[in-house]
Amino acid sequence: MHKMQNLFIALLVSFSGVVPLHAAGSFDVYLGASRDGPGGVQMYGYFKNGVWHDYKPKPGHTVASVNDFRIHEGKIYALVAIWDKAQNYQYGYWEDQVWHVLPAPPGHKITRIHKINFNGSDLYVTGRVNKNNQEITGYWKNGSWNVVPAPYPNTSFDDIFFDQADVILTAVHYDEKTGMLVPHYRKNGKWQDVQIPPNKRLSIKQSHWFRGDIYQAGEIRSPHDLNDRKAAYWKNGVLQWQGTQYTEVTSFVVDDGGIYIGGWDSNYHPGYWKDGQWVALPILGHNGVSSANSMYKIGGTLFVGGFNAGRDSTTTYPGYWTNKKWTLLKHPKNNDNMRVLFVGAVKRP
Repeated sequence: MHKMQNLFIALLVSFSGVVPLHAAGSFDVYLGASRDGPGGVQMYGYFKNGVWHDYKPKPGHTVASVNDFRIHEGKIYALVAIWDKAQNYQYGYWEDQVWHVLPAPPGHKITRIHKINFNGSDLYVTGRVNKNNQEITGYWKNGSWNVVPAPYPNTSFDDIFFDQADVILTAVHYDEKTGMLVPHYRKNGKWQDVQIPPNKRLSIKQSHWFRGDIYQAGEIRSPHDLNDRKAAYWKNGVLQWQGTQYTEVTSFVVDDGGIYIGGWDSNYHPGYWKDGQWVALPILGHNGVSSANSMYKIGGTLFVGGFNAGRDSTTTYPGYWTNKKWTLLKHPKNNDNMRVLFVGAVKRP
């Protein structure tokens, strides 16, 4: 792997172009993030309008991972796996600062949780459970487990979307013959393949459902050379566009204003492609890799969440870009190895 890629979460930038928090205007802006805590343990939480809120599990419990964030009706939801005192996993989600346990079906054990989404007031979570050493795929709807048979063995579901009564799912399965992850999607109850160019493999990073179509963005990669990659996106499983060599995808938005693909150009500069045209984002100017690894569009405003590395590449500066201007956020204790995982916004009344 390219040594710069190993710095994926060590960011960028000098303080020219930094703007104050009021740059968000009439929006409440959320950034889900993590940072290095005592002993190297990852600490998770979120900024709301620049104010940090810790996720605090019960004493003796540790947040193992935050798998997904979602904004819904003015609240931020985080899908989380937690280590308990006995070193067992607990699964659930935070609704702002309120913890909810995700129940396992009777006689089953949860083994994976992937993405969270809403259909009206109904909350959905994709994942897998295990019974008698058999992996079972499906989703929770308001805490009730629903089985959806997987198209292949070794399948994991990812995103979930809704079109009237139809539940749309994206998934990958591990092909033991090739050793590669193969992407699929389910629409109108039927599983469909995502087009893979000959002698290549795909890395799907994010999916969107928009006006009856499924859009997916990621990279076309060589199965033999990790540095051989091109940013790309697909519509209903068919390849629509690919970037130049050594480009990479970190985020994705589709709406009436166009198709926005956040990522890196071939020089590891952060930015996004709008309808295939590269838009570079300003960085602070220090040596280090910057990242535009989350995007959120509301109305005509595009928020791009990311972080910048200090001169020593150990202190990172979390924040977001709006209209190509950088807004810096600061953790009340320290910003060491701060990673922005999600950006979202809610228009104020």
